[in-house]
Parts: sequence; structure tokens; C-alpha cells
Amino acid sequence: MSKPEKKPSQGDGRVLRAEQNRHKVAQAMLELLRGGAIQPTREQVARQAALSLRTAYHHFANLEALYEETCELQFSTIHDLVIWRPAPQERFPARLVALMDVRAELYEQITPVRRNAMLWIHRSPVLGKRIGQLNQALRNQLEAVFAPQWGDLEGIAHEQSLDAAEASGSWEAWEFMRARKGFSRERAYRAMSAALGTIALGALHSEN
Repeated sequence: MSKPEKKPSQGDGRVLRAEQNRHKVAQAMLELLRGGAIQPTREQVARQAALSLRTAYHHFANLEALYEETCELQFSTIHDLVIWRPAPQERFPARLVALMDVRAELYEQITPVRRNAMLWIHRSPVLGKRIGQLNQALRNQLEAVFAPQWGDLEGIAHEQSLDAAEASGSWEAWEFMRARKGFSRERAYRAMSAALGTIALGALHSEN
């Protein structure tokens, strides 16, 4: 004899509404950041989420908790770009083009949010941790792209070459070209691609 289906309790409903409201607030924060808002206020976030100020922040112990939720939502939208790896059989020119396609798309997506994060990072352990995790993931991605090109490069030579590639292929380098120099996306793409290609060849020649 089958058991009767258990109906959701009133407590279950409250938990579900709390989760939904947390998501709404994080989504509202992310939408404001992506729209170019600089350090959105609590009132702006609540209004964007279509919630009262009390309801919007009731389920967050502090701003760090909201940053954590917002980062989680942001990272879920860029996950595929961050975990991308080249096909093993691809030659270096094709790997470099594929990498740059991924990096340009990633950096254009995250730039409005990253600009805000950089204003808060020195007083937010959550943002510092999350940006550090992303930077490490992107360093690992570079290593996957460059490893076949560098062959037996080891020790300090390998570390220095990877450091140079990380600096030249970073969001900070992209932001410098796009925001400070006023480069188009295409020009920034070409410049970063040239820098990374030069680093790969320079590391190879330094071993010969």
C-alpha cells in the first residue's frame, strides 16, 4: 500500500520563500552591477528585486553574505568560459585563437562587475577570496594552453613564463586597453594575442 504524499509544511514554505528572496536580491545586485551602477545602495537593490528593504535584507546576516551569494550567481554564468580547455591535438596558433575568443568574451562579460569588486576588495574577504579563485582558475587555463608549446620548460623558467603570460592575459591588462587606452574590443584582442604569442615563443627560444 503506497504512502500518502506528504504535503509541504508551513515551515517548508517559509524556507522556499527565503531561498527565493535571497536569489532575487543577489540577482538584483548583479543586474545593477552589470548595468553600470557603482556601489548600489540597499534601497536600489531592494527596489530592483521588487522587495521591501526589510524583506530584501532579512535573510542576509551582513553585506559579506550578499557578496557571497552574488559571486556565486555571477560565477555560474561564466563557468563554461573559466573551465574551457583546448583540444589536445590542436596546434598552438589554433589554441591561442581559441583562448583569446574565450578571454575576450569573459572579460567583456565580467568588466562592469569586476570594476565594482575592485572598489570593495580591500574591505571584503569574500571578494578577495572569490577573485583569487578566479585568477587561479585562469592561470590554470593558461598553463593548459601553453604547456605543449613550452615542452620541457621547468622550474624558474616555467614559473616566470607562466607569470608573464598571466600578467599579459589578465583582466587588468584588458581593462587597461579598453578603458584607459580606449581600444576597441578587436584592437585589445589583437594586442593581447600578440603579447601571449610573443611570450610563448620567447620562452621556447630561451631554452634553445
